[in-house]
Amino acid sequence: MVTPNQTEELFLPLLVRAHALRNWPQTGFVDRAAEYLVRKLDLDQRDWHLGRGFSAQHRLALERCKWIDDEVLDFLEAYPNAIGVELGAGLSTRFQRLSARTDWPRFAWVDVDSPDVIDCADLIFPRTDNYRLVACDVVRDDWLQKSGWQPERPLIVIIETLPGAACLDNMKTILAPLINAIENKSAPIHLVLDYTSPVLQQIRNRLCCMLYGQSCCSFVDARDLIRKLALQGSVLKEQDLAAEHQGPLMHRFLAKLYQRITQKCFWGAVHLRLDAVRLSNNPSEWSCRSGRR
Repeated sequence: MVTPNQTEELFLPLLVRAHALRNWPQTGFVDRAAEYLVRKLDLDQRDWHLGRGFSAQHRLALERCKWIDDEVLDFLEAYPNAIGVELGAGLSTRFQRLSARTDWPRFAWVDVDSPDVIDCADLIFPRTDNYRLVACDVVRDDWLQKSGWQPERPLIVIIETLPGAACLDNMKTILAPLINAIENKSAPIHLVLDYTSPVLQQIRNRLCCMLYGQSCCSFVDARDLIRKLALQGSVLKEQDLAAEHQGPLMHRFLAKLYQRITQKCFWGAVHLRLDAVRLSNNPSEWSCRSGRR
């Protein structure tokens, strides 16, 4: 059973996406599925406190959502028969958004979350041949096996604001099914997620605010993540979302200053291709490049 607090946590992101075009047109983000669901469920934004707290928080969440959508869409264009798996999906409408941007959707999609959340989502989203909801504990269960993925099928995994992923040990546990599957794969495996720098985490702790939401903060950049997960892979794209022109002025200034001094991201979003488990700690055995495939 979803508690009242959990219900608000589920529906607030849906409302933010539904009202994106009206409240934050500068983001260029459109979610017709979220708009439809808000009307269908008769959700009132005043009841869910859409405008409370940092208005920039909602806008930045949309920027992250849009960035991830673009990366996943590029992957699906390269591998039309791929499968996408979103962990901690909540009431995500990413499958519907991506389907609307694809002429003939051939990809499959699986949203994974806890049983309580999936029970709620199951009442809202119709199931189709290429869209499934999977209820499991992503820390304890083999979510990849439950998703129905086969090693010969291209796979992209998305982690966006996954609760409990704030430390590296949790990340290793959550990604264990994916890491275990790499050696047996015969098709590309990609991973998309966001993270906060140690400096940003310290600022968030001091200010007691979560402007960028929850994200992993136990590594300093994508190279560090690959090293700590003992993987071989390539960084297909890494971007500092806090430094973008849509973000708050002070955050843009701090992000660009941090980037200039450290050559690293303040609030990073990264798209990885995972190739194999690394048997050596020699960094020269794995590669990193910027830009698109």
